[in-house]
Amino acid sequence: MSYLQATIVQRTVYLTHTGTPAASVAYSAVTAKIKKEGQSSLSAWTVTALNWINLGGGFYSIQFSAIDTATAGDFTFTLSGAGFDNFTFGEFSIEPAPPTLPSQCVVSG
Repeated sequence: MSYLQATIVQRTVYLTHTGTPAASVAYSAVTAKIKKEGQSSLSAWTVTALNWINLGGGFYSIQFSAIDTATAGDFTFTLSGAGFDNFTFGEFSIEPAPPTLPSQCVVSG
């Protein structure tokens, strides 16, 4: 899966707790890390009420901002926490944004 550079990216993850869908995992209970193209290791990333949505049935939506996706290349994220069993890993590509063309053309001569 790939997305355009500097755009909001929303990914859905499935979490379980003792073999059943993990219900009500609060954003504050999630430890997230990200790695952008060119970085040598994962770094801490803050999960907030604005970028973590409980979709129900163990499904959650995590949203990365345009600032998070400003670097073209591979993007990796991990999620862990006491409220769910599984360590979650995701990866996607960020494609360079297309060039911006002028909105008007001026011809003289």
